[in-house]
Amino acid sequence: TEEILGIDIVEWQLRVAFGEDLPLQQKDLKPRGHAIEARIYAEDISAGFLPSSGLVEKLVFPENVRIDTGVSEGDRISTYYDPMIAKITVHASNRELAINSLKQALSNTLILVLKNNLEFLERLISIPDYINEDFHTNTIDEKINTYKEKLPILDDDTKNIIEYVEESNTKKRKKFHFWKLLEPNE
Repeated sequence: TEEILGIDIVEWQLRVAFGEDLPLQQKDLKPRGHAIEARIYAEDISAGFLPSSGLVEKLVFPENVRIDTGVSEGDRISTYYDPMIAKITVHASNRELAINSLKQALSNTLILVLKNNLEFLERLISIPDYINEDFHTNTIDEKINTYKEKLPILDDDTKNIIEYVEESNTKKRKKFHFWKLLEPNE
């Protein structure tokens, strides 16, 4: 939202909290282009996206994209807090250019030695469902078999993701599930 509108929403929130009026009205906002945000997490994809902890030995981000992070080289990612390393946000005149920009930004990001989801994100934004805007929150679970043959090179982590999702779908996970507590009795 900030990228396509050219505004700082947090600044606006603070101004309103201090009693100021909003600088612009809804009708005055003019969206431009397309923006995409990728959230980079310290997580072990092969273990079903479980958080990964450890030392961030090397951390390099690309230039010319928005990077929001509180993590630096030498920091330790703990199991006690959110394992997000950074958010990369790209902005371009259209969706296709934004996807290409994000692909380049992700491929130019380096995180050592910590396990992370960089390669997974690169593959995810390359699948036809994402490119064609035909995706939803269950796309990965529902379509992973379709993409098995379409992924360019299946490394061990990707193979493990596929096996994990397939196994989860066939067993229907009989484990305790937090969200079940929120569903009405059947």
